Amino acid sequence: MSAVVLVVFGITFALAGLVLVFLWLMCRGRGIAAAAGRPALIAGVVLLALAALSIGPALAHDPYADWKTRNGVSCCHNRDCAPATAWPNGDGSWTARQNGRTYFVPDTSVLALKSPDGRSHACVIGGTVICFVPGETRS
Repeated sequence: MSAVVLVVFGITFALAGLVLVFLWLMCRGRGIAAAAGRPALIAGVVLLALAALSIGPALAHDPYADWKTRNGVSCCHNRDCAPATAWPNGDGSWTARQNGRTYFVPDTSVLALKSPDGRSHACVIGGTVICFVPGETRS
């Protein structure tokens, strides 16, 4: 799980916790009947809870969703891309290893994008790498 997803889940749970604490403080000593007499307050708490629960999926957007080939076609439709181990071949092409398989990556499949997490990523359809984003070079 990537660090971004973990941070998003942490923020979501923190906001949900704040909502629960707020509800507890609001009802403490007065019972639920006192809270029921304040519909605007209840509506605000419900909206805050919904916002807290929806922030995770919104921020955890699939990084591959906007990747397109040089012809403008979607690389993977959010299901065919994954991190890969890769190394350059010296002629603009790459070799990528993903899920135990090794693939040739032609230079026409290499996208001019920055890796979302520093690792190489390959979009493989039918045994062919149609999109590839190299990771950060490490020395």
